[in-house]
Amino acid sequence: MRQAGIITLALCMAVASPLAGQTLRDRLSNLFRFGACADADVLLCISNASGQDAQFAFSASLESENERLIRFIGDALGQSVANIPTPATSSGTVVEFTPGGRIETRLLSSGPIYAERAPTLGRGKLLVGVLFSHMTYRQLRGVPIEDLVFNFRHVDIPGTPGFGDPVQENNILQVRMQLALQTTAASFFATYGFSNTFDVGVAVPLVYTSLSGASTAQIVSFGENSVYSFGGPAEDPKLAESSFQKASAIGIGDIGVRLKLNLRQGQRYGYALQGDLRLPTGSEEDFHGLGTTAARLLGVVSAEYGAFTPHANVGYLYRGYADSLQNHTVVGIVGFDHIVTDGVTLAIDLLSEFALDKSAVQVPRDIEYTEPFTRTVAASTIPDRRDNRIDATLGFKWSVPCKEGWNTFCARGAEGGRGITFITSVVVPLNDGGLRPGIIWSLGAQYKY
Repeated sequence: MRQAGIITLALCMAVASPLAGQTLRDRLSNLFRFGACADADVLLCISNASGQDAQFAFSASLESENERLIRFIGDALGQSVANIPTPATSSGTVVEFTPGGRIETRLLSSGPIYAERAPTLGRGKLLVGVLFSHMTYRQLRGVPIEDLVFNFRHVDIPGTPGFGDPVQENNILQVRMQLALQTTAASFFATYGFSNTFDVGVAVPLVYTSLSGASTAQIVSFGENSVYSFGGPAEDPKLAESSFQKASAIGIGDIGVRLKLNLRQGQRYGYALQGDLRLPTGSEEDFHGLGTTAARLLGVVSAEYGAFTPHANVGYLYRGYADSLQNHTVVGIVGFDHIVTDGVTLAIDLLSEFALDKSAVQVPRDIEYTEPFTRTVAASTIPDRRDNRIDATLGFKWSVPCKEGWNTFCARGAEGGRGITFITSVVVPLNDGGLRPGIIWSLGAQYKY
């Protein structure tokens, strides 16, 4: 386990390209910088029909909306990274108190992968492991990230009757962007049973994020001829300019702390409370974390019907932004795990988060003209809506035999589930909320002492 972590860190550092002092958020911002300006702080280098510097024609819109867009995309990526599931802390056995005061254990399946069920590890038990996950992001609120379009408005010239008069106010700076984003995370986790009803766990993710992108700015004129250009002769002005960025970064993500309290455990049913705190230890600037504290409280119920153990988790997720309820969600998880054969557990879950209000991360406002006629131009192809999330998960756990022969498994008997278990799973997004990857592949292992 330790060697795997060292190898992963070495590989990530080997492929990570130097950032030359710039963060991934800086590199993303550079995709909205066009032209070789003498002033490095200028985003847009254009000139008017007389050849004079006209950087301020679109600068107000470009600067303000650039900041908004960078926050939108950056926070969407940060939330997606912070939502990387960490493995459940459920054990392969259940501790039960009999009326006579005796403590008994009996075998369950190896448990769910991303959900929780009521049984705890047991007093003095320790579960350690690592889970590797890879995500290639595909869509932002349903829009492919390799085909994002943004329209920036012209400055409203003072002293004119309405927006769109004079005619050059109708010009638009249109930016088409193609993004490629990938994240690979290694989540190292440990859970310890302080008593037969109380567990404490910690998860430390190591996150590698890569970004590459290209953007093209096009001056879209309202009339036959544009009064702006990126240079070139007057008879053939240059109306488009491109920008390219490629970078990667590796670092610690948001560290998670988990608590689980078993309220009741009987022969058939169990109830528990689980708390999950995510600390802002990951770099928000390099998209390794959310940049704020997040806390989740879940009510857990699970049942046992022989080899079949269904479970449900319902709770509330709080994100420590200053935007009140706009960032908080109701969490619901339902699923089951089932012993397929000796040592092999099938785990299926439906994971969901439903926002209480629209996202605090807003897309740019549409451009409204009053001259020469009233009309509205969409500022972006990204829709303005809630970032609800619904995912389906399918996974397997395989408990390796620790004694000679295939019929004696560590997950049996009074040893309380001691031994090594391998984990494999896929997470499939079922909706378009937020920044969404394709299928998330995960592979890992855990050991219970």
